[in-house]
Amino acid sequence: MRLVLACLALLGLLAPSAMADPRPFELREGQVVITVTVKDKAFPALLDTGATRSLIETDLARELGIRVQKFNGGTVGAGGAHVAFGMTDRKVAVDFGLGPVSQRLGTYEAGHDFAADGVRLLIGMDFLDNLAVSLDFERMIIDFQRPADFIAPHGEALRLIDAGWLRNTLTVSLAGASAELLLDTAASSAIHLDSAFVDQTPALKALPVSSRQISGIDGIRDVDAIVVPHITFGGQPFENVRATSGSLARIELGSTDIDGIAGVALLKRFHLVIDFARNRVWMTANDSAP
Repeated sequence: MRLVLACLALLGLLAPSAMADPRPFELREGQVVITVTVKDKAFPALLDTGATRSLIETDLARELGIRVQKFNGGTVGAGGAHVAFGMTDRKVAVDFGLGPVSQRLGTYEAGHDFAADGVRLLIGMDFLDNLAVSLDFERMIIDFQRPADFIAPHGEALRLIDAGWLRNTLTVSLAGASAELLLDTAASSAIHLDSAFVDQTPALKALPVSSRQISGIDGIRDVDAIVVPHITFGGQPFENVRATSGSLARIELGSTDIDGIAGVALLKRFHLVIDFARNRVWMTANDSAP
């Protein structure tokens, strides 16, 4: 009997580590920020479902004893400019709720800030691509699950289209025009559209234009601002949605172009369950969202 009880107690101790528990997250300057552990220290990290590669600030890497090296790679920021970055010389173990997961991280200089003060890490799709991510914006709870542990919620999922480079888009109706938008938890705005897409869409090009500044890893840039009279997003209608447009360096990324980005100002209207492993998303409108 004692042996049985001991085994049950052991199972009880092991059970919590088998599956991750939901964790709190916060919105900093309109971006989703989670807590991660690197080298046994906890840090705030930007959750960026629009970024192919995860990043760490070069100075932070050195503070943690992580060696970095130059690398002929980079990324395209919100304004369309290219930003070069380096790489860690080896894989870095990062724990964001599923136990340590190791990847080589891109490194960036402090002058290229991409998030609120104090956020010096970015978790991108190289960590998330094979996971399911649940974001509850009402309770401010996030949950990560591996495919083997994921249980699909009730209701019909919307299909995501693989745009290449670990990026998935959702088909959205903008003033009657169909657009492929990236679901971006690091973009604080509602919608940011590629200017080429706006120019090719008469219903959008005819809208009055003003000017606005946006910031990203490539700095602060002036962009056009419009108000889209009606959109259908996640099966829900919205009216008079503020949007910006600028160059997104419209690169062919596999099967489709990316026409724009859907940011947190829209995403937070929903309880999101994104199954990146199977390219699908469940979007349940929050009761408290106007």
